Amino acid sequence: MRLFLLLSLLFFSNLCNSADDINPCQNAKKAWQYALCDKYLYEQQDLRLNEVYNKLIKLSRSYFNAGSADIAGVQSGGSVVYSLRDAQRKWIIYRDANCRYAYDTHYPGTQASNELIICKKRMTEERADELEREYKFWSSK
Repeated sequence: MRLFLLLSLLFFSNLCNSADDINPCQNAKKAWQYALCDKYLYEQQDLRLNEVYNKLIKLSRSYFNAGSADIAGVQSGGSVVYSLRDAQRKWIIYRDANCRYAYDTHYPGTQASNELIICKKRMTEERADELEREYKFWSSK
């Protein structure tokens, strides 16, 4: 019995680990599968946004503390980092409110939750693109 439980545990833990590597968009055919796909795509864009945001924070600290601040008229890397963090926090509030509106316009329909995720994915992708352009601009200086 213990052997069966151990083998079952190993099988299901491997199944769970491999499920993280599977793109749910590959074989989506039903509405619930498309919903999983949209959630997956949103999560991928959110990871991308966090990555580029952190790179831009790091670049801001090093670039503006290295004496280049007078080019942009900024006092220090700390103030640039503060401004970026403040803008990002306010952007998240805006994104969530805007996407809540998309949800509310479809509620109580079956698409409401999906509209929320699709909106967040689209806006997060656009924000990541925007921060990537900023990063490329400042890193090329």
